[in-house]
Amino acid sequence: MYSDSQITMTEPAGFAIVLLVALIYLGIRLLPRFVAGFNAYISPTDVKRQLDAHENILLLDLRSHQEFFGNLGHVPSSINIPLNELNRNITKNHWLCSDSNRRVIVICQTGTRAAFALPLLRHAGIRNALVMSGGLAAWLDQDFPVEHD
Repeated sequence: MYSDSQITMTEPAGFAIVLLVALIYLGIRLLPRFVAGFNAYISPTDVKRQLDAHENILLLDLRSHQEFFGNLGHVPSSINIPLNELNRNITKNHWLCSDSNRRVIVICQTGTRAAFALPLLRHAGIRNALVMSGGLAAWLDQDFPVEHD
């Protein structure tokens, strides 16, 4: 049987573990926002509105080729440059940087990879880039159209 002093000693340890788990969870959830910047996001609804209005935007999907052409499809008019190829393709494809008025909207499955890509894009001179909040998952949640080709 445990004495009161043994129970009291484990309570701070249990609290510390719960606190540590909570901090790790928050860190994982918030790290992309810190990397990208909290004001670097655009909602899927706003992306859809800009697409429908034929605004000067480039939709850059960073998912793998298998994800892009897979069952979930991709946002209409988006181009696919996987994140692991992005740095090489920015320098090779000057058209990504050629129009400083064009907004680049970066998409992935949930928004995490896209957030980590923003510093690469900004370093390459693409200052008008935003992450689509929630990625393709949020787009699909809104029942917006996708392409599969």
